[in-house]
Amino acid sequence: MSSSLIGKVVGNYRIIENLGIGGMGVVFKAIHIKHGKLFALKMLVPGLAMDEHFIKNFLIAAKALARIEDPNIVRIYDLKSEDDHSFIVMEYVDGFNLLELIREDGAFPLQNALEILKQILLAIGHAHKAGLIHRNIKPNNILISTDGKVKITDFGLAKVKNILTTTPYDTSAAGLYYMSPEHVRGYQFTDKRSDIYSIGMVFYQLVTGTLPFKNIESDFDLRESIIKKRIIKPRTYNRDIPPALETIVMKSIAKSPEDRYQSTKQMLHAIHKFETRDSKIDTQFALVEFPESTDIEKVIHPESVQAANKKIISTLVNFNPLNKPNLIRLGVYGSLITLLFIIMVGLFSDYPPADSIKNSFLTITSEPSSAFVILGDDSIGHTPLENQALQPGTYSLTIGKNNFASVDSNIVLKSGLSLNLYFSLGPIKTNNKKFDNKIKSASKPMAIKNTILPAHLIINSDPRDAAVYMNGMLKGKTPLSINNLLPGNYRLEFKKEGFERYIERIKLDPGSKKQLKAILSPDTGSLFVSTQPESATIFIDEKEVVDSKTPLTIENIATGKHKIKIQKKGYALLTKEVEIEKGKRIKTDFELEELRGKLSVQIRPWGSIYINDELRKEFADTKYEVTLPAEPCKLTIIHPTLGKWEKIVDITSDKEAEILINFNQEIYLNVIAEDEYGLPLSGEIYIDNIPTGKSTPAEVVTREGLHILTVRKEGYVSLTDKNEICVDENSEMQHKIILKKND
Repeated sequence: MSSSLIGKVVGNYRIIENLGIGGMGVVFKAIHIKHGKLFALKMLVPGLAMDEHFIKNFLIAAKALARIEDPNIVRIYDLKSEDDHSFIVMEYVDGFNLLELIREDGAFPLQNALEILKQILLAIGHAHKAGLIHRNIKPNNILISTDGKVKITDFGLAKVKNILTTTPYDTSAAGLYYMSPEHVRGYQFTDKRSDIYSIGMVFYQLVTGTLPFKNIESDFDLRESIIKKRIIKPRTYNRDIPPALETIVMKSIAKSPEDRYQSTKQMLHAIHKFETRDSKIDTQFALVEFPESTDIEKVIHPESVQAANKKIISTLVNFNPLNKPNLIRLGVYGSLITLLFIIMVGLFSDYPPADSIKNSFLTITSEPSSAFVILGDDSIGHTPLENQALQPGTYSLTIGKNNFASVDSNIVLKSGLSLNLYFSLGPIKTNNKKFDNKIKSASKPMAIKNTILPAHLIINSDPRDAAVYMNGMLKGKTPLSINNLLPGNYRLEFKKEGFERYIERIKLDPGSKKQLKAILSPDTGSLFVSTQPESATIFIDEKEVVDSKTPLTIENIATGKHKIKIQKKGYALLTKEVEIEKGKRIKTDFELEELRGKLSVQIRPWGSIYINDELRKEFADTKYEVTLPAEPCKLTIIHPTLGKWEKIVDITSDKEAEILINFNQEIYLNVIAEDEYGLPLSGEIYIDNIPTGKSTPAEVVTREGLHILTVRKEGYVSLTDKNEICVDENSEMQHKIILKKND
């Protein structure tokens, strides 16, 4: 039905593409036929479209959303009806949903994950402030646009505060994974802390690439895990997650709502404190816990700082080349003495051991602001600069601004310490007294024609996560965006374990925006694998070498240690660790061990036994036992009058496969029918093309063996691929038939 709507006009919107199936129906891409603007149209499933209470509650929620106009929330514009179908008109987002990105790329870099989390929290916080609780937050409903902006959608299940609703929850397996324990229990009055749990679970998946639910075989198991079982901590899957960030995640997904963050603002505050403490050692106060309402930057605990052995160096540097002797003495000589003190502290203080060296942090402010800063040979931006993470060492420092005197000095950055610098830049004297006086009296520096415009550099690499060094200084890992670069020449160096070093020199022009992508060549060797017997499948680091069997030479394998796994049907799995060396060919051989297992078959009253279509025992009325290769085999039992039984049986080396067939045994089946949208249907049940006289849902009786099960309803055709079922005591007692309305 969805494909038949392509090209159809709904109101002023022409449907041009099917985007997929959402929580409440099919989503289409549409274009406004008058304005040419793109929109998303969601066609509601019939059950919701006919639910007056749902439509009423949805309209209330839509009006509340319209008042928010948050840039991170997909806007809802209208609700249209056409040919007994209801459509929600929404903002169209060109991008991907978060689940698609996680499945493709796995865990996100922590910095990117935190940026996404903060946008989610801000958006949901605005919704909560407007009295809306989302109740269906999951990666499928979080869109990332092509310009990197987070967009949250599917507020259709939202609950409006203080309004009773019977709107159905999304109880699909995909939705269950992100539901809070109280939501899973069926509490109708879930509050904003349930949304916080869902956000926390999304962030858990974002930084680990997985969810903390293992060995789940049914929705019941999943519900039990959410309500009762302890959550696996995220650092189990990703050791790069800092313990403090893990604490934030675990608090957000606590079982009890009282143990979670009580608001998105609280969680944002915790993230802000984490980012602040993770990126610097504060020079104003000891890093101790304070209530959320406390202005912690005004709290000073010098004893705690001293106890923690945090050496604080804070200096005031005043350069003023105006022709005033008292200012020269105070500014120039005072600054030189201060800088000399900094250098002496750096030279004569003990450095920490090499294995404990941490980044230094540099903060620079100036009067006037927007002065360019050059550290060593590297431009690091314009003032004010806050908490720039740098490698410890001695650097030359230049601060400058057009029409102001520049400052040149040397500084020493110590491991794990912060250095705060302030510069007062004096205007340069000219022979034009009127111009000089105008500069002195101006509250802001005058705009001049020769102002240096900063450059912007976007850096990527293939593969990603390569360390980027700019003029010898580590800037981070790809993908990377660096703003406020001083125009000029730069030397970029990319490093990644297992890949050759890549170097490129670039020139940045004033005001330019440049993109650079480095293609890294792996350090590689080759591997020759042989097996006895041959034609085995090879896995390298759990990835199958596709369309190739042993013996085989595999080229261009990254240097280092790799896990080699050999698999062949009917033989024991073998693994070995090999080390690949650059430019060398490593040989390895495997002797495979054949696996065999036992099968026993007992038939009542009797029957002929076929294994893989080969007759093994005719008229068997006693137990039949045989040893077979340990692999799946097709077992067929035939009785000339009572019927036929056929299944694939797994033969394993550690357990005997026991099969008991009783053609006289009656089996009860529960038969149900649904349409393509999952809504129940009533249809007549047939077994072996004979009517049973019952309509779905109903319980019918039949004998063990192969049978053809169908459900017939006028105006519908079956979508079930295979109606033939093999019935015995071990088969599922419920069978579902999918019917589609005949167009």
